Amino acid sequence: MTAHATQQKAEVPIGTYFKALFRYGLIAGAVYVIFEYLKVPILSMIAGLFALGAATIVASLYEILRPTDG
Repeated sequence: MTAHATQQKAEVPIGTYFKALFRYGLIAGAVYVIFEYLKVPILSMIAGLFALGAATIVASLYEILRPTDG
């Protein structure tokens, strides 16, 4: 089933929850492998993930706020 604007309560398919759990489990597994087998310091990984998010936000704000010519 899909959600419609006229429904009082939207129903989300159960598969959607499994897909989200699988996605985050895959990310957690990748982080574990990098940390455990490649011996990358955990603080460096966390800083890199935060830097990626910060760069995305800054790039988005730049695109929104920059003046355009004609």
